[in-house]
Amino acid sequence: MRCLTFHLCLLLTVAKATDHDDFRAPDKCISPGGCAPVAQAVESGLKIRLVQLLSGRDHSNITTARSSSQRSLFQQAKGMANFQYLVGDGATNEVVVFDGCWDPIGIQRFAEEKGLKLVGYVATHFHYDHIGSLAGAGSPPAAKTIPGMAYFVDELNLPAYIHEVEVDRAIAWTGTKNTSRVHTLKDGSALQLGALRLKFLHTPGHSPGGMSVILHNGADQMIITGDTLFPGSCGRVDLPDSDKKDMHRSLQTVLARQANHIVVWPGHAYSGESSTIAREKESGFLQNISIERWMQMMR
Repeated sequence: MRCLTFHLCLLLTVAKATDHDDFRAPDKCISPGGCAPVAQAVESGLKIRLVQLLSGRDHSNITTARSSSQRSLFQQAKGMANFQYLVGDGATNEVVVFDGCWDPIGIQRFAEEKGLKLVGYVATHFHYDHIGSLAGAGSPPAAKTIPGMAYFVDELNLPAYIHEVEVDRAIAWTGTKNTSRVHTLKDGSALQLGALRLKFLHTPGHSPGGMSVILHNGADQMIITGDTLFPGSCGRVDLPDSDKKDMHRSLQTVLARQANHIVVWPGHAYSGESSTIAREKESGFLQNISIERWMQMMR
């Protein structure tokens, strides 16, 4: 077994405005307490621990701003309506934070008040409203500095995980200094936290390294889709580095093939807090859509 630190071991369609994201390996144990086999979760009937946070409400709330610049930042966060997730094994208090951004101190405080211990950071993709950015950096560029991944890595010394095609730009754009703590993922990569397994699916389109993450422990299963799939919609494909054909493949050949019962947790609150694969196959963007029709829709 190879250790990252003394404690952490590695086993390895809406109107288009400019500031929104909607269109309309080896297994690694990141639990300081060690990882239980999935079978244990089945026998005990443990549930996946998932806490959904909304920017502007559960953190980055304007009423908590300490300066005019932070108030402006929190107003932007509220408008972007990003979801962040604290995810872990239901039997422990250890969680990883997904797409922690805008108010990392507020997210940390939220977790602590719930009795949860942050042990890792996962980025679904590298846009500034998901991982933060230095002012003027990013694609598209951020108008102001937005705190995010760099805080969790540099200040809290957490390991961070992001797709390999986005890692270098994510580090540069966020100004993350402790680069040895940022690890790459690819399609099929897996992390394990206690009895919970996180399986990463490469779902590009909105961004080149977009990831959807299957969470399962044998007794329960769900998916975090970032900005690939929203209830009744999908992420924008008119941004720098986005690709319409990649998005079609991600929706039709990756997400549409997932089990119907799986609950979908999106990256923004534009069209609802959650959905299911079945619902999106029936009335959303997981319906059977030909590439020809898709390209017409995306004009």
